[in-house]
Amino acid sequence: MGERDLGIQPFDLLMEAWGLTNTNLVETSPEQLTHKQVQRASSGRKLTLKMKQKVSRTLNFAVWGRLTNEEREQ
Repeated sequence: MGERDLGIQPFDLLMEAWGLTNTNLVETSPEQLTHKQVQRASSGRKLTLKMKQKVSRTLNFAVWGRLTNEEREQ
């Protein structure tokens, strides 16, 4: 494991729990997130505040897309 690799990240666990892949996030992203950016986030690399916000918004957007109308109302 490299010096910058911090192991399994909560972000990875969230993606797994929702059945999301890196490709799902890239395709869903309203902010043109790249595979490299998603990979960095899931490997625990240090991200800038802007990148953290971009990844977070994209994850929220992808999860929202997985919810049923009933779940969205709750």
